[in-house]
Amino acid sequence: MNTENKEYEVEELVQLYERLIENIEQLAMDAETQIEKLKGFSVADEIASDISDVAKPYAFILLKNEWMSPEQFKVFEDIDRKLEEMSDNKKLWTELALIESALSIPQPCRAAPEGNVINFSKKK
Repeated sequence: MNTENKEYEVEELVQLYERLIENIEQLAMDAETQIEKLKGFSVADEIASDISDVAKPYAFILLKNEWMSPEQFKVFEDIDRKLEEMSDNKKLWTELALIESALSIPQPCRAAPEGNVINFSKKK
């Protein structure tokens, strides 16, 4: 789907925004909740795919429609880039690795790189 020149209705942007928030919440869940919610899937791979294939394109559309700041979009680029770097190491993509990594990363900003907090409360 070519979204480059598409004009979006407010309702469409709201749907994209809500789906984006769902992806962020899923990424920020603790490992046990992620595993339970995505039972039957390769959990880490599914979460990474949702960020790369769903959340980031939606974030780009929201950026272009001024529903997201460039700084907020950069957070998605940073997360996507980190997940891409991790994709070469298959040992990082198991449920055990997900659980073990959750134990070593301080909360509450586990999903946000470099302590950045994603604030989506001020949409237009």
